[in-house]
Amino acid sequence: TIRDECPIGDVILSVKNLNVFDKENFHVLKDISFDVHEGEIVGIAGVAGNGQDELIRVITGLSSVNYIFGNILLNASDITFLSNRFRRETGLSYIPEDRTEVGSALKASVAENILIGYLDNSQIVRNGIISETQLTIFCQKLVAKYQVKTSDIHEAAANLSGGNLQKLIISREMNHSSKLLIAEQPTRGVDIGGIEFIHKNILEQRPQRNGVLLVSTELSEILALSDRIVVFYEGKIIGECNKEEDLAVNATKAKAMSNMRSSTKDNTVVLKAPKKMALEVCLEYINEDELVEITPRNIRLRKRMLHTETRKKLDARREYR
Repeated sequence: TIRDECPIGDVILSVKNLNVFDKENFHVLKDISFDVHEGEIVGIAGVAGNGQDELIRVITGLSSVNYIFGNILLNASDITFLSNRFRRETGLSYIPEDRTEVGSALKASVAENILIGYLDNSQIVRNGIISETQLTIFCQKLVAKYQVKTSDIHEAAANLSGGNLQKLIISREMNHSSKLLIAEQPTRGVDIGGIEFIHKNILEQRPQRNGVLLVSTELSEILALSDRIVVFYEGKIIGECNKEEDLAVNATKAKAMSNMRSSTKDNTVVLKAPKKMALEVCLEYINEDELVEITPRNIRLRKRMLHTETRKKLDARREYR
C-alpha cells in the first residue's frame, strides 16, 4: 500500500483527559488525550481488550458506561454527552468492528442498508416519502463504485459474503464524506483483494482533508496506513509516535510489551524480561505509577500509587525519590 505525503491541517477530533468507568465501576479508560487532524490517519495499536472498544463506543455515542469524565470535541463542538444522531450530523462516520450486529441489518435489503443514514437526503426522501427511482439510482452508483457483488440491490444483505457486506458498510459510511471516519477492524475476515481495496479507500480520505481514526489488532495494517500511532495498554496510552521512521520501532516495542507484561491479583505488574535486558530498558516498559516486579532478575520495585495531580506537583518540585 502506497501512502503519499499529505499536509496535516486543523484538529478534527480532540479527546481531552478522558476517564471512563463501566457499569461495575471499573476504570476502563484512564486519562486519555489525543488529537486527529485533517489529512491524518491516527492508528490505535495494542492487543485487543486494552480499552480500544470502550474508546470507540464513547466517541460514537454507543457506550453504556457508568461515568464519563473529560471532553470529546468533534469539529470544535463538544459531543461528550450528545446523541448519536448529533455526532453524525457534526461530521462522524463509523465502520464498526461487528458488521452483522452493529454495522448492518441482515434481514433488510442491500438498498435499505445503504439508505440508513441518508434519510435526510432531499433527493431520496421528500416530505417523508422515499423515491424508489432515486434510491435505486443512488444505490446502484455506490454498489458499482465500491465493487459490492450482489445479484440485486433488493436482495437481503444476509445473502452477501462477509467481504461484500463489509464493502457495503464502507460504501455507506465513506460516501458521507464526513470530516472524521472511525474505522474499527476494517479488514477483519476480508480476502486479500478486499483488503487492498479497503486500504486504498481509507488512504483516499487524507487528500480529501478528512481525518481517520483507525483501530486494528493487525500490526501490518497499522504500519501501512497510519501517519501517527497511539499505543493502548490496560486502558492507558503508553506510547505515541508520529515520525514515519519510528513507527516500526514503536509498534514492535508495543507488541513486545504486551507479550512481556502480565498482572497479578494484587495489581502488581510482572515483566518477564530477557536475562540480557538492562534494567534501564526494562523500566521503559512500565509506567511511573505502577507496582512492578521484574523477572527473572528478581528485582522488585515498589512505587507509591500517586494521584495524577500529586505526581505533577511532586515532579514540579523535583521531590521524586
